[in-house]
Amino acid sequence: MKILSLLVSDKVIIDNDTKKVTIEGIFDSIGALNFPAKHKELTVSLITHGTAGKHHYKISITKDNKEIASVNEEVSTGTNHRFFARFTDIVFPEPGVYAVKAIVDKEELTTDFNLNLLKEIPKL
Repeated sequence: MKILSLLVSDKVIIDNDTKKVTIEGIFDSIGALNFPAKHKELTVSLITHGTAGKHHYKISITKDNKEIASVNEEVSTGTNHRFFARFTDIVFPEPGVYAVKAIVDKEELTTDFNLNLLKEIPKL
């Protein structure tokens, strides 16, 4: 399978009737007032394309090559597939750059996001 896209967001909602996907809160950085910091919900979304059949999907979140959390699943797919890995109450030990790595069979795609220490909550 070829990975066509990888997005990190707060939440993904799939409409039961239309199967349309709504992705809420796409981000490339997170702010926290202290560490370790707990993030309530984080979803990694993949779109893949390839041969129909069983495929191995692994999504991992790492810091300095140390795995913080991961989702590992074998999935039966068609030629096009949407895969969503939901992480809840994930704990980030320190500020810095974290990597989200997606591996589908042998195809790999990685994106980074920053976790920043905030002095106060920004006012909107």
